[in-house]
Amino acid sequence: MIKIGDTVLESANKRPFTPAAEGMRNAVCVDAEYLGWFEETYDEKPKTMQKVKLVFETDDPMPEGSEDFEGNDISGRPKTIGKKYTLSQHPKATLSKHLESWRGRPWSIEELDPDIGWDMEEQVGSPCQLLVEHKKIVEQSTGAPKTIGIVERVMKPSDTKLKPSGHYVRVKDRDGYEVPSTKKPK
Repeated sequence: MIKIGDTVLESANKRPFTPAAEGMRNAVCVDAEYLGWFEETYDEKPKTMQKVKLVFETDDPMPEGSEDFEGNDISGRPKTIGKKYTLSQHPKATLSKHLESWRGRPWSIEELDPDIGWDMEEQVGSPCQLLVEHKKIVEQSTGAPKTIGIVERVMKPSDTKLKPSGHYVRVKDRDGYEVPSTKKPK
């Protein structure tokens, strides 16, 4: 519902967004996406960095009556949550910390070698545990307050090992997808 003064209007979005539940969640990685180069401020200086995104299906189901953008019923499907990372294997980098914790081991010499490296595709389909925290934000397009889920930690899976449900379509497999440039902008 939206109000303009005393006038009450029916909103096109009948169901509010509900993020993945807070706390420890059993999950499975369903996508590893390269996002490209972005300029950000780091230590008060502009810096150009590559970004990647991991997407997880959780053990938290969508509420009854949930619909996707096309109006299809998605009640009971696993909620998804994503995390964007700076592409870095530096020991202080969040991506590096999350991957080492998830895999249960530090990077090998071969994985750190730029000529050999490590393929993030290996994590797609892998179970894990996520520590999800909620954060209140203001939605940029509407100015409305919204609660979102944030992936704070990624760890080795518990005894419950989820498998992908098959409902999530990887970004690279969607119509019209184009791989962002891997060349650093000038």
